[in-house]
Amino acid sequence: MTTETISYTSLRQNLSSVLSRIETNKETYLVTRKKHADIVMIARDDYDSLVETLHLLSNTVNSSRLNESLQQDINGEYKKVKI
Repeated sequence: MTTETISYTSLRQNLSSVLSRIETNKETYLVTRKKHADIVMIARDDYDSLVETLHLLSNTVNSSRLNESLQQDINGEYKKVKI
């Protein structure tokens, strides 16, 4: 994921095309304004994914289980199950 930096003035002048690039290309924008905090613009589904990941990793039990599962995947440790 790359982040483009854009000034507030430039964003206002190009809002439609910036929003289209965020939506279509999953681009992330860092909006800068003088004497204000920077703002990040991302697509809603990317935001939801980040929030879900933070939620899952904020619980130590979940985090431990996820890390264990990732390690099993790296090691090729799979179990066959009937569905």
